[in-house]
Amino acid sequence: MTQGTRLVGACVLSWTLALGLLLSGETSATDGQPPGVYAGVGVMANQSPYVGDDYRLMALPFLGWRGERWSIWGPRLSYRVFDTGTVSGRADVSWRSRPIGGRFRGRDLDGISRRSTVEAGGRVQVRIPDTPLRLSLGTGTDVLDRHGGTEVEARASLVRRYGPLILLPEVSITWQSRSYARYDRGVTSAEANGPWSPYDPGDVMLPGVGVTGFLFLSERTSLFGRLQYEWLEGDIRASPIVDDSGRALAMIALLYRF
Repeated sequence: MTQGTRLVGACVLSWTLALGLLLSGETSATDGQPPGVYAGVGVMANQSPYVGDDYRLMALPFLGWRGERWSIWGPRLSYRVFDTGTVSGRADVSWRSRPIGGRFRGRDLDGISRRSTVEAGGRVQVRIPDTPLRLSLGTGTDVLDRHGGTEVEARASLVRRYGPLILLPEVSITWQSRSYARYDRGVTSAEANGPWSPYDPGDVMLPGVGVTGFLFLSERTSLFGRLQYEWLEGDIRASPIVDDSGRALAMIALLYRF
């Protein structure tokens, strides 16, 4: 598989995550969708970096709600704590599906599996006055002690509006603690009894790029899409269960606001 093919797949995969960010308060009301209940259908492509896995293409239903302060989208419940117009902050609780042994990820890794968990955290965003630039810092920590790790993400994005079209290109860097990285890509001594050698990564940094788009077809109907790619740095690629240099996500969905 060529790097170009990976990048296209990555783009198709990442639009879903952006929709969750927009509807959970990542941008101001003028940057994304207005409050309401959203329902729709979409298609997502997801690239797995694990040995024996490749791209998955799946149709997904969508149901979400965004209020003045509270919002629910997919596995995330969010509360907007404050918004000064320039600086905003929110608190999040999210369901973290298991990365290995689940329905779509790492299903061919015999003898290795993980448990799903719940992560709590939040995000602070700064809107640079008189510019389309948004800077944000978010974090999430395992609250069920399934892996006990923490993830911190810094992101810079631009909000560009072209009539009925809104585009948000972004760059990001994500830090994962050792226990978080071990949960995703490690191999314990017990698991190494199979075909895999033991592996215990340290803290890791994951750079990424993406773009989110909203096309307003009418007052209540919109088309949403996201493309995303994340590079896996050297310590991750050293894992015996990882055989790719990155992971991609892409999605497109048709939404209706009630």
